[in-house]
Amino acid sequence: VRTQKNIIGSKWKFVGWNEVFLNLNQRNSNDEFFDRNRLFLGTRKPFFESNLELGYLNQYVPRSGTSVMQHLAVLYVFF
Repeated sequence: VRTQKNIIGSKWKFVGWNEVFLNLNQRNSNDEFFDRNRLFLGTRKPFFESNLELGYLNQYVPRSGTSVMQHLAVLYVFF
């Protein structure tokens, strides 16, 4: 799921997206159906022939035992 909204009077856009990853392969008792979730909040700006997205990425990976949650500053370049 993705949304983007123009910031008034600017070429910049507010961007938000959420990705859910599911494990659809044959699983044993230790594997999870829900594999991970990524949530991004940031800005998007045209840059020459491409676009840049700069912002915050939260990635959650559930695992039996210890789950992992990562807080990341990211820069994506779309060609």
